[in-house]
Amino acid sequence: MKISYAASFGVSEIPSDAQNDYRKGLNNLDNISVREAEGVKLVKELTGRNAGHVLDPTLLLDKHEWNSVAVSPEIKKPYLLIYVLTNSKYATQLAKVIAADMGLALIRICKYSMQQDTDTSIQNIIDAGPAEFVGLFLNASFIITNSFHGTAFSVNFGKPFYTVLSKHKSNNSRQINLLNSL
Repeated sequence: MKISYAASFGVSEIPSDAQNDYRKGLNNLDNISVREAEGVKLVKELTGRNAGHVLDPTLLLDKHEWNSVAVSPEIKKPYLLIYVLTNSKYATQLAKVIAADMGLALIRICKYSMQQDTDTSIQNIIDAGPAEFVGLFLNASFIITNSFHGTAFSVNFGKPFYTVLSKHKSNNSRQINLLNSL
């Protein structure tokens, strides 16, 4: 038996030239569950089958369970965490305004996600592994992100945050679906 748990399309539409490949792959599975409402619709449109709508796996653990695997950063001052996967001047500007208003240091997780910021007012963490990544979110005073998982961890950890989405991207559906459900 082949089962897909919490798969994500990350988009609201499948290009027509890729629909047959998706249909073939989906029909090769006995049971399908997806992370977003748009994914449920896509499975139905492509195969005529019903898919389950489930939580992202990162939300299956609560803050205290994540804390048991987190490594706290060695940052002495309260900080605003920037986690952006695609460059966003607006997100950086927003982070600077909020950090200045709240008296927070600026920390950016940037390993391989974008070009390292050369702004000396932002400390770049380029070597965070999974445990350090979780620790940075758990210990942040505020978070600015354009990432689904940045949004999910912010919500799960009860952190004040902004999710900054680009109107020019077609893969915002996961963040929008999560935020709408809240």
